[in-house]
Amino acid sequence: MAATKALRPSSPLPCQMMRRTAILLIGLVAAAVTTAKALLKDRSNQDHDEIDLAVVAARRRIRMRAKPFIGATILVAVATIELDLRRVLPAPTGVEISVMMFGGSLRVVTPPGWDVANSLKTRATRVKAPADDTAEDAPVIRLEGSAWLSRVEIIQRSVPVAVAS
Repeated sequence: MAATKALRPSSPLPCQMMRRTAILLIGLVAAAVTTAKALLKDRSNQDHDEIDLAVVAARRRIRMRAKPFIGATILVAVATIELDLRRVLPAPTGVEISVMMFGGSLRVVTPPGWDVANSLKTRATRVKAPADDTAEDAPVIRLEGSAWLSRVEIIQRSVPVAVAS
């Protein structure tokens, strides 16, 4: 009996402690994501002039049709958002998109000829915007906020034409 007690370590092995810590951390992250999804409700309607959007661990595609469209406030956490602005009429002051991102992807689709003013604060984030020269009176999209471990793309595509049957 005394020999059996001597063979058992008095404290858990380091790999057992690491496993317990990893399981605890995964549980805490899962609880935080579930809580954020439950608490953060979005106000996004295609016809509103402004949207407030929170996307956590999901994928959203929004096609705006507002006339005029002022802007958006977007929170992205480990999620993907595509914001299609090809059918909007921009406000005279331009469109302002305020972003807070962590580990997500934001794609903004605009008609050709729109100008992009980027003032995002980034950390390990890829920002891809068109570098074409635009006219002085071209609509302006202003990107503001911060993004960590994310991807932001501004893509210019022509406006889709409805086909009558």
